Amino acid sequence: MNNSKKVLLFSATMFLFTACTTTQKLSPTPSVEQIEQNKHFKNQAKVKISDQTGYKAYIDDDNDLRYICMSTNALHCNYYSKEKHSYNDGTPDEEYVWINRDGYYPPLSPYTSGVQCGTGSLFGWLAIFPVEPFGITNYTKKHPVVCNSRFTQVDSTQLGARIGIGLITFGTPLITGGTMHTKKFDKKKFIDVIYASNIETFRKKLLDMAQKYSVDGGIDVIYIEKGDVADDLEDKYESLLKDKSLKAGLIFLEEDTNKLLSIDIFNKYKSKNIISSISLQMEDILHDIAKNNQYILKYEDIIPYIPKEIALPKIPPVKKLVKDEFETKKEFEARVQNAVEMREKKIRALQREYSLKVFERNSYIDSLQKAYKEYLKNQAESKNVLLHEMKENIPLLSKILFLENTSGYGAKDFRYDAEEQKLYFTIYSKKGGFSQDVVASIPPNDAKSIKLKRAFKVIPEISFENNKLILRGFSILDTDSDNQYKINYTNINYKPESVSLRVVSAKESIKKEINNYFKKYKQRDKKIVDTSKKEIWYIDIVKNINAKIPKWFSAPSTGDKIIGYGEGKTLKEAKAKARDELAYMINVKVNTQLTQTNEINNFKSFSEVKNQTRQSSNVDLSSKDYKLYKQERRDGIWYVGFEYLKDSFSN
Repeated sequence: MNNSKKVLLFSATMFLFTACTTTQKLSPTPSVEQIEQNKHFKNQAKVKISDQTGYKAYIDDDNDLRYICMSTNALHCNYYSKEKHSYNDGTPDEEYVWINRDGYYPPLSPYTSGVQCGTGSLFGWLAIFPVEPFGITNYTKKHPVVCNSRFTQVDSTQLGARIGIGLITFGTPLITGGTMHTKKFDKKKFIDVIYASNIETFRKKLLDMAQKYSVDGGIDVIYIEKGDVADDLEDKYESLLKDKSLKAGLIFLEEDTNKLLSIDIFNKYKSKNIISSISLQMEDILHDIAKNNQYILKYEDIIPYIPKEIALPKIPPVKKLVKDEFETKKEFEARVQNAVEMREKKIRALQREYSLKVFERNSYIDSLQKAYKEYLKNQAESKNVLLHEMKENIPLLSKILFLENTSGYGAKDFRYDAEEQKLYFTIYSKKGGFSQDVVASIPPNDAKSIKLKRAFKVIPEISFENNKLILRGFSILDTDSDNQYKINYTNINYKPESVSLRVVSAKESIKKEINNYFKKYKQRDKKIVDTSKKEIWYIDIVKNINAKIPKWFSAPSTGDKIIGYGEGKTLKEAKAKARDELAYMINVKVNTQLTQTNEINNFKSFSEVKNQTRQSSNVDLSSKDYKLYKQERRDGIWYVGFEYLKDSFSN
C-alpha cells in the first residue's frame, strides 16, 4: 500500500529591515502535523492504567487497532486465533489490552516483576538432576505471557545469582545459566502502544455508543487512506470472506495517523431491513467523515503564535542644561536649541521604528489569519477527496457492511439435485420480512461442503445508480474452496430491492468571526510622547521645532494605504529614504502572504520569520509601482512620502 502522503505546505514568511542587528534564540517551527499531535496526543499522561479489566482491544505490532471484543465473554466474539494471538511461540502479532471507563489494563498484572524467563539452570553441575529447581528448564514456556509480551522488560540478567551460586559449584552456573533472566511489567511501553494506537481519542465515545446501543459482539476496524480507498476496501472485503468473528460494529480509521473517521454500531439500525440499514449506515459514515472536526486545529491552537505587543520605546531623557558663567544668553539658548533638536530627532526616529515594528507585527497576524483560513480550506478539500473515493466505491463498501452485519441474510433448507448438479435452498433475512426460494448450479463437492459443513457465505450483488443503492441479487461462496456461484430466483417475478442514499460533502469550516478573532490581536500605532503634557520649560522650543515639520509627516495617518516616508537635506536623499521604507513595507506585506510547496504544512513563528528574512533581498520598485503622496521643504529640510499603487493585500 502506498504510504506516501503529500500535504500542502503554507508558511507565513516576512521580511525584516536589513539594518536590524538584534539576535534572537529561535525555537524550531512546529509543523501543522506536530501541532495536531501536541493538541491530541500530548495528553499521553492521561492514558491511565486501570485496576480492572473490561473489553479486549487487539493491537498489532505496528500499533494499529484491529478488533475490539465488546462482550464480557471474549469467546463470544470468536476472534481469537492461535496463529495471531498465542504467546507460546514468541511475541504474538496482535496483543490485547483491556479497555474500560477508567483506562486500560494490560494482559498481565501491572505489578508483575521478577518472573523467571529463558532456559537454563542456576545450579551449575547440579543440573544433572532432572528435577526442579536443579534441572535445565524452559521457563519461557512456563510463563509465556510475561516472557513474550512486548509490555515487559528485562528485570535482571541474574548475573549476581550465577556468580553467587558459582562459588560453591565451581562457576558452572555461568554455563548452565543459559538465557535465564527475569522480567517485569514495562509501564512506559504499555502506555506508548496505547498512545500510538490513538484509541484514547475515541475510547469514551466508543464506550458510550456501546452502552447506548447494547453492543454484545466485536467491533471491527478498517483503515483507509486518501488515494488508496479502493485497495483498502478490497483488502478488507477479501479478508472478511474468511473471517468468522462476530461483528457488532465498525470503526473507520485514517491510515498512518490512526485518526478516527467514523464509528458504526449496527444495533443503531436494527429496526430496518438490511438494505435500508446499510444505506443509513453509509450515510452516517460519510456524514462523520465530512463533519468530524475533532482533529482539526482550532483558532485557540493558532493564537499562541501571535507575538506579544510591541512595547513603547523609552524616550531619551531630558537633559538639564545650566548656563555657564562664561556663556552669553544667546550662546546658551543656541545650545538649548541644538540639544532639543537632537532629542526630538531621536524621538522621531524611535517613533518611526516603533510604528514599523507594529506594522510588521500586524502584517504577520494578517498572514497567520490567511494561512489558517487556507489550512481550513485544505482540510475541507482533503475530506472531499476522501468522500469522493468513498462514493466511487459505495457498492464495495455496501458489500463489506453486508458481510460485517451479523443480522444480515442467511441460507437454509438445502436440497441437492445430483443429476442436474443444482442446489436448491432458501435465502432469508435474519430479521424477517424477506424469504426467497433460490437455486444455484454447484458441483457435488462444493454443494456437500455448503450443505453439510455449513462452509458458506451469502454474498450480495449491489449496485449504486442515480444515488440509489440496489440489491440485485446474491451469490453463494464455498469458504473451503473459495468458489463462488451465482444464485437465481425460482420466482421469476422477484424485483430487486432499492433505497435512496444521500451523499454529503465537507464544507470549509471558515466562519466570519475568524477575522474578528485575529483582528482583536492587532496593535494600534501609538504616539511615544504625550504632547499634552509639558515635560520641562523648553516645551515652547519643541513646539517651535515641530512647527517646522509638516503635520502629515510627523503624525501620518494613512488607513489601509502603504506609504513610505523620508527626510533629508536634499530632495534626492529624502526620496531615497522614502523609497527604502516603502520597499521594506512592501516586503513585509508581500512576504507574509501564503507560500505553497509540496512538503508539509507549516505555520512559521514570528521570530523565525524575522530571522529568515534577514537573508532575503529587498523588492525592486519600479516608478510605476508608486506615486508621490506628498513632499514639502521646511527650514532647509525636505520631507517626502511615496504611496504604493498596487492592491492593498486585503485578507
